[in-house]
Amino acid sequence: LGATCYVSSVLQCLEMNTPFRTAVLGLPKLPPAADVLSKLQELFARLHFGLHKSEDPSDLIAALQLDRGVQQDGHEFLKLLLSLLASKLGGCKGAIDAGAVSLVQDLFRGQASYATTCQACGRDSESSSHLSDFYEIELNVRGAASLGSSLKQYLAEDLLEGDNQYQCDFCQRAVDAKRATRLHTLPQYLHFQLKRFVFDMETLERKKAADPFSFPAEVDLGPHCTPLPASCERGESPATQREAGSDYFKYQLAAILMHKGAS
Repeated sequence: LGATCYVSSVLQCLEMNTPFRTAVLGLPKLPPAADVLSKLQELFARLHFGLHKSEDPSDLIAALQLDRGVQQDGHEFLKLLLSLLASKLGGCKGAIDAGAVSLVQDLFRGQASYATTCQACGRDSESSSHLSDFYEIELNVRGAASLGSSLKQYLAEDLLEGDNQYQCDFCQRAVDAKRATRLHTLPQYLHFQLKRFVFDMETLERKKAADPFSFPAEVDLGPHCTPLPASCERGESPATQREAGSDYFKYQLAAILMHKGAS
């Protein structure tokens, strides 16, 4: 299998995701262009129903055209795999159920915005209502002792002042402003990517951060979410979802993918 341990690790996590596995196993016979989907389906079937303790993912690795001699980051592979699967499923529109077409988006996609708020008039910029999809939240390891503290850093407001003042369209002048990432809708399954690599200014090289970092078995993102701007039509605001049940914001730890060894 070469240096493809990262592939096996990611696939094990995805196979243990019950809705994802069920949907993949439930796909009908697919056209040749969906070769990756077919190989993933076959692998999941062997893992779930087979009698062996392990299975060889070589057929899927070949379909993905991965270089077995090159070690890659599991996080980057997951991003590329989900993007590829979303594209392949979208290409099967009409041949599979509508729910299967949007499987990746329905399970793993959230929505966020990058908001700028004028400190003079208190209004958000027009671009603040533009939503962007996310399939993971990238958090710093260096300088944060826990997932909670790193999440606060990620969502912290930056002050735009002095030479970096913001040109407010409503005030028609440069003003102090605050800018921050806002989480609006959350996916059913949330991926946190811990940024374990930092740049060493002394050696001018990347190195792995070995800082202690803790994460809880359960996290509540309710306090960290912001209702969707009124101008947004797509999605449902966390305020509405909270009324339907506060469990919407709560996540239980399901899997940890960690690389050990030198990099």
